[in-house]
Amino acid sequence: MSSVQTLNRMRQHLVQMKFALALKILYQTVEQLENIQIAPLEALEAKLSHERGIRKTRRFKTQLRTSRLIRHKNTGNVRLLVPTLV
Repeated sequence: MSSVQTLNRMRQHLVQMKFALALKILYQTVEQLENIQIAPLEALEAKLSHERGIRKTRRFKTQLRTSRLIRHKNTGNVRLLVPTLV
């Protein structure tokens, strides 16, 4: 198969798996690989670590939303307060 077909299949897989940020930098990574700026394993490792970081951040935000902490918004800054027993 040609590299164009492989690239299109990779793009389709990323869309189906909803890896939007990885899709955005796919072509940049391919360009770096073609110019021999990075090794293939380095490119794969960078993508995986980036996606892992995104998922960790998403999990943390979800945990904050579902926790019992009270949020107060004040001029754009979000302050988290632990409820106290009075």
